[in-house]
Amino acid sequence: MIAGRAHILVVDDELDIRELVADILEDYGYAVTTVHDAFAASSAVRLNRFDAILLDIWLPGKDGITLLKEWGQQSGFDTPVVMMSAHGSAQVAVESVRLGAYDYLEKPVSAGRLEITLRNAVKSGSVKSDKKKPVANDRVDLHLVGTSKRMQSLRQQIEVVASTNANVLVVGPIGSGKRTVARMIHDKNYDEEVPFIELDWLQIDDENPEVSDLIAEAKNGTILIPDIHTYGGHRQNILLGVVSALSAMSGESSAADAPRIIATVCDTIDTAVESGRFRPEILNRIAEITVHVPALREYTEDIPELVGYFTDFLNQSENLRYKQFSTAALNCMRNHSWGGNLPELISVLRQVLAGGGNETVSDIDVKPLLVARAVPLQQNLSDSGDEFFYSLPLREARAHFERAYLLRNLKRFNSYSDLAEMTGLHRTSLFRKLREHGIELGPGLGSTKNNPDGSS
Repeated sequence: MIAGRAHILVVDDELDIRELVADILEDYGYAVTTVHDAFAASSAVRLNRFDAILLDIWLPGKDGITLLKEWGQQSGFDTPVVMMSAHGSAQVAVESVRLGAYDYLEKPVSAGRLEITLRNAVKSGSVKSDKKKPVANDRVDLHLVGTSKRMQSLRQQIEVVASTNANVLVVGPIGSGKRTVARMIHDKNYDEEVPFIELDWLQIDDENPEVSDLIAEAKNGTILIPDIHTYGGHRQNILLGVVSALSAMSGESSAADAPRIIATVCDTIDTAVESGRFRPEILNRIAEITVHVPALREYTEDIPELVGYFTDFLNQSENLRYKQFSTAALNCMRNHSWGGNLPELISVLRQVLAGGGNETVSDIDVKPLLVARAVPLQQNLSDSGDEFFYSLPLREARAHFERAYLLRNLKRFNSYSDLAEMTGLHRTSLFRKLREHGIELGPGLGSTKNNPDGSS
């Protein structure tokens, strides 16, 4: 429910029908989310709790019947699904109901019939929900998007690692999804009541007693220490002490109380170790098992599914409108290098969805954004051609300027603290802004002062 209103998901590949159905249902007081294909529908269901789903049978790519089967095989899925088609038959209707659909409607359907059917479907779903015993659950619904061999291999590795209690080092490029992998390892190994505590010294003062409180809270569970490659010498010393103490706990009689450690680190960490900027003992303590997360360029065949998922995510989280992506646009994105990985993909999609234009995104819409991001890092805004930027919508031009501004100033300062002070941003906000623009946070800015936490 959304503010007392039943929330309906409408899945149809025809824009006119989506808008018409949404208008009708909103007039009846429903909250409505619309999506255009099966990928977007699956993403929407993962991100939201719907009271009923109106699902068209004939969809591009994966059809509605196949999607209905998949939902029926998911544990805990109990949302009523009403199937809809303009080319139906009695056989299709029977098959839909046999597979678990609440009802079947044939297009065109009257507004009254549509509302009555969904009202009854919502009631039936409410009855099922009331019968369930409420369970406290702080879990996040995280998953890896994609069916490529690289993603399948990563999922299999997560399954194996999750079955152990070993400390884990998750290694990968900035923006590859290392935190998602860390959380999945925890969720697959522990019950819902077992704590998952994030200990991020970039956001917590190490002198603050909150640190020891967080460690105590993680008893029997997991401590996630993200982005340890950004730690300066002072914080590395503290981190080594904490990791050593926790490792010692696991070998004593109190081992049952010892939390598991999962840390994430950039794949350039070996360079930092070789240059003496990062202490290898930390990695040796944590990396009882190492999980490598691939860069986006290694599984670009999953771009269509990723685009569908993140398009839906941006619609839900930022209220950006849905657009379909043409085959040419998707192929253009498959051929891009994606140096900024998933944050870069999200940034490109955000700009495309926020812009005007047609309902369908073409390669002409996508290419300028990808070309701008492919400009070598040493080039500044004017080197890339002023006329190109002046021709962009204001929001896109601002995004390009921010990226060029940050890249240029990254060369000027010896510490992240100095850069944050110059930009007027808090360090946490600065890191978020860098990641948003696909700019890698390396193990330093090039000198002994290069500690992201401002320490020496």
